[in-house]
Amino acid sequence: MQRFFKTYSALMIMLMFTLFAPFTLAQKATELYKLRVNNPDQSINYIVGDTFTRSIEIDIQQPYQLLEDSLPQLSINHQGLELKSVKLDSKQFLHNSHYAINLTYQIFDSEAYTKKYKLLAHSIKIQDANKLISIKIPEWQFRVSPIATHNENEIFQDISPYRMPIIVDSSYAKAALAIFFCLTVISVLVLIYLNADRSWFPGMGGPFAKSYREIQSSAEVQQALASVHHAFNQTFKESLFLHNIDDFLVNRPEFKSIRAEIVHFFTHSYHFQFGSNKESRAISLADVIDFCLLCRDCERSIK
Repeated sequence: MQRFFKTYSALMIMLMFTLFAPFTLAQKATELYKLRVNNPDQSINYIVGDTFTRSIEIDIQQPYQLLEDSLPQLSINHQGLELKSVKLDSKQFLHNSHYAINLTYQIFDSEAYTKKYKLLAHSIKIQDANKLISIKIPEWQFRVSPIATHNENEIFQDISPYRMPIIVDSSYAKAALAIFFCLTVISVLVLIYLNADRSWFPGMGGPFAKSYREIQSSAEVQQALASVHHAFNQTFKESLFLHNIDDFLVNRPEFKSIRAEIVHFFTHSYHFQFGSNKESRAISLADVIDFCLLCRDCERSIK
């Protein structure tokens, strides 16, 4: 009986070693490195010509080093995929080495329907002086959509739950629309400032602006002339006549560009009030209105 128990115990020990030895060895092997695979966020809605990047990060304990020859090779075309670039960055630390691998692929194939593609699994090797270890990079599946349907009559059959609507980049259009809106607002404000009769903005309620509003509804030249003279007096802060026009222009240089028109106005105004009937008819209500508008523009520093 004792012999039976010894034989049974030996068999159980051998069985447990057989079952857990691979797990123990694998655990020790994985302790030599840490693997992180970052696949693209998008796994659907690719079309022919699109590119995507797969990132792989490996931390390897010293003295193991990565064999660069085991990396995927460029220009390997598989299922319509081509590896366009392989970028390797490495950093050496005291007890381990860090490797960052970026693999960029491009799609060169398209079907009439949405098709499933995959990056095949690949093994990357690390080694020290005596031992070589393979690190398996798992496969990754994604889907490629057709550029156009193969048959308009069967378009409903071509609708796939994996196909997403094409997102159009509208940032340029939004920026252009914002610029156009700002220019429109500025243009409207400038037009209002140039042409409006009301005092909606600072600088629009000057004496000539008020006079221009008054004489547009006036029916008499005498009344219009009096209104414009009153505007000159308010602007000059004293009574303005022909002899002190130059003093007025010194104080209000924005009116210098229409000096000839001011002299002409005062001359005809004097003839209208104190001259003969023929001279009084030399100036009309329309002339006074046009001259007042000219003064209003100078008042707003437009001219």
